[in-house]
Amino acid sequence: MLTSRCAAFIVCVCSALAGSMPATALSAMASQCCGTPLDENDGASKAAGPREPESAGLRLDGNFVMFDSPVRGTLFYLAQYPGTVYAADLHSKTNAPLLEAAYDGLQGNFDISADGQKIVVAVLHQGGWDIAWGRIREGQRTSVEIVTGTSDRDEDPRWIPGSEKVVFKRNNGIAILDLGTRRVDEVSPYSGLEKWAPTVSSDGQWLAVTEGLLTPSPSPSRLLLMNFLDGTRFTIATNQPLWFPAFKSNGDLLYVAHTRECDDQIYLMQWRRKPVPEGKHLTTSGSCSGSEADPSVAKGNDAYVLFVSQRTGHYGVYIHDQLTDRVTLLLANDTRDLLAPQLVANRD
Repeated sequence: MLTSRCAAFIVCVCSALAGSMPATALSAMASQCCGTPLDENDGASKAAGPREPESAGLRLDGNFVMFDSPVRGTLFYLAQYPGTVYAADLHSKTNAPLLEAAYDGLQGNFDISADGQKIVVAVLHQGGWDIAWGRIREGQRTSVEIVTGTSDRDEDPRWIPGSEKVVFKRNNGIAILDLGTRRVDEVSPYSGLEKWAPTVSSDGQWLAVTEGLLTPSPSPSRLLLMNFLDGTRFTIATNQPLWFPAFKSNGDLLYVAHTRECDDQIYLMQWRRKPVPEGKHLTTSGSCSGSEADPSVAKGNDAYVLFVSQRTGHYGVYIHDQLTDRVTLLLANDTRDLLAPQLVANRD
């Protein structure tokens, strides 16, 4: 859990936005506000755990086990990294690879459009990573087309809501691809800090990325937020790593915080409120029974948050109902990690 000093730092950083404080000054505040390590006893209760379905689950081919879901829709996820993107129908409990075999046959991080009709995905091609996209055809394998060149390492693609543009990681910086013109613009180039896991708010106004210094020695990663309209940017940092941001439709920010007592845990921060409140664990009870990662909001139903956790030994897919605070295991595998889950909820 974030300490009170680190929580105060988040408030300082977000409040500084009104004064247009430079990013360098904000970074300097990190050492002032968060210079002490986290208290070993300052965290979620280790006795608390997820409330999982009573069903033993339906065992499917490939060592997959699917459980009853509180919401109907299609679950997309990556089985292993690099690996294969799958699509699972949570009602009929069917599960199959989404993409046709293409290029080098391995896929990485991906994103599904808000309407569930398109995919953008990193594919391994000639030994390097490129961005590809395609239209999802129900009941059929989806074919994808590479839309970036082979001279750069391109990965971590995300749709920019309400557009035909994609934000992605290019080498160690962040770029935007216009699928209509194939033009690529760098919006946050590499400047000594590697940037990854970009995401854009539902109104298309804010970009959030993870950034960190990997050489000569690792340092705690942090979150960089940038306003597309006026270029304002600021940093959210603590003395422990923060990563994998994801916006809710109301602008609240989900992210992963590393804690010494619970490893990686998902937090929610209402950073647009003034004064900015402390970031809190996604579930009110908290859980130290397994690292959490890859948060995403269900498309079509903002009350549900998807994430992965190692509660079962390997990373499995879980869903959190924010109205009831119930956590449910959706999908597990005995031999492979399941990563980057996204849910397109049925709208009926």
